[in-house]
Amino acid sequence: KIVTTSIFENHSGAEESVKRAAHWVNRTLPASIVGPPRVTVGEIAVREVNEDVKAGYGVMRRFSCTSENAVRIAARVREGLVPIFGATPGFASFALLIESGRDRGGASLSAFADRAAAEAGNRQALAWVKENVGELLTQPPEVLLGEMRLRYATSTVGTG
Repeated sequence: KIVTTSIFENHSGAEESVKRAAHWVNRTLPASIVGPPRVTVGEIAVREVNEDVKAGYGVMRRFSCTSENAVRIAARVREGLVPIFGATPGFASFALLIESGRDRGGASLSAFADRAAAEAGNRQALAWVKENVGELLTQPPEVLLGEMRLRYATSTVGTG
């Protein structure tokens, strides 16, 4: 599987990115695509970045819950899971995205220096989720873990 992530300042930027990416995939990789892509669009509810660590491995966890529980999950993650990740050797970044729409869930995206750190962080996250927010999920999280092959970042923060 291939996972791409993009973070934009607003919903219209995200929607434009989805259209452009779909066009590129359909034009460039049509023989490689097995089914339609799963697109998750929403608000970044929690974000933490460790600028001192270069991301090499990523973990994405998709989850399903009600809209009301998504708010509870975000608060618990901010207070409980983010500090655990921050103290984990090799931690580079974490983001929690809550999907737009009603009763859809979201995804968490974690980045680590290497595979061992990513696997250790994922074990910590899954244990924490089970103990702290498991009752708020409508099904167990789907987990994807893999090497980050390409990373590009740009920021307009502070450019007026």
